[in-house]
Parts: sequence; C-alpha cells; structure tokens
Amino acid sequence: MKHPQKLAVELDEQSLTYAELLYYVQVLSLHLINKYYVVPGEVICQCVERSLSMVIGILSIAMVGSAYCPLSVRDPPQRLQVLVNQTQSRLVLVHASTPAIFSPDNLTLNIDCIIRLEERFSEINLNELSDVPVTTESVAFVIFTSGSTGIPKAVYTITVSFDVLANAFFLKIGSTASSKLH
Repeated sequence: MKHPQKLAVELDEQSLTYAELLYYVQVLSLHLINKYYVVPGEVICQCVERSLSMVIGILSIAMVGSAYCPLSVRDPPQRLQVLVNQTQSRLVLVHASTPAIFSPDNLTLNIDCIIRLEERFSEINLNELSDVPVTTESVAFVIFTSGSTGIPKAVYTITVSFDVLANAFFLKIGSTASSKLH
C-alpha cells in the first residue's frame, strides 16, 4: 500500500485511512468466507444507510469475488423480498436498524457487529483472500430497473464492463492520487 495513512473515505464526522479501511474489509471478507461460506460468483445483497459500513460492505463483497446488489432501506419490505428472491441471494448485509425489514427466512449479517470485533491483524489469514478467483466474466454487481411492467428486472454487470466504466470515469475527471470525489 502506497499511502496507508492517507484518508480513504470520509462521511460527516467519520473517516478511515487506507490502512483502516483495508483492515475492516479484510475482517468482514474473512468472516463472509469462514462463517457464511460465501463463494465467488454468489450474489450478496446489502441494505444499509449511507455510511462507512456501506463502503466496507461493498469492498468486502468484491474481495470475496461475489456480486454486489444494493438494496434501498426506503423500499417497502415486500419489494425488498422480491429483489432478494430474484437474485437468489442467501445473505443480506445490514445495519442494526435494517434486519427487521427482512423476513426470518432471509439470512442477515450486521456489518457493524463484525467490524467491532476485537480481532488482531496477526489473526487474519490473508492467503485465504489471495486465492479468490475473479475473472473478467465474473459478475461485479446487480442493479434493478424500475420495471416497466411493474416487476423489477435484474441487470447483471460483469467485471470487465465495470473496469472499462471506472477507467473511463477516472480518465474523464483527470483523477490523481490527491483527488477527492464528493
């Protein structure tokens, strides 16, 4: 890591350096692999308010080679259930306030509970994370159209498409190591 103590993410009065962000992402990623047996290619939904935990969740899902599917906490529970069912996701990452939205049939994991655990860096087996296979054809994320028929339709975006989009975005805005996105 080139600049571990530089600010990586900031929201309101909270912030994380690159080293802190990486640590929390690794802790959650290993928890997903070892406790929930998440496998590459699996769709993992996330239903949280805008927060640092949201960023940690997104990056952890990517780190384990899974596909990220954002869900809005403002959607009614019935719609959320339809979206979870469509993606065949067996796990939804949540905050303390969001598990009640989902039926008891849905497996939920509170991100904040995991990242608050007092795990030591030396206990993290980084080899488990380096063996995660991700190809250019792997699904990176899933989003839903509004559904002109009234039924939301899942759109799957593969990794190579996301890479092209991200590179074009950063080229267009002239991003550098000191750039900040607001």
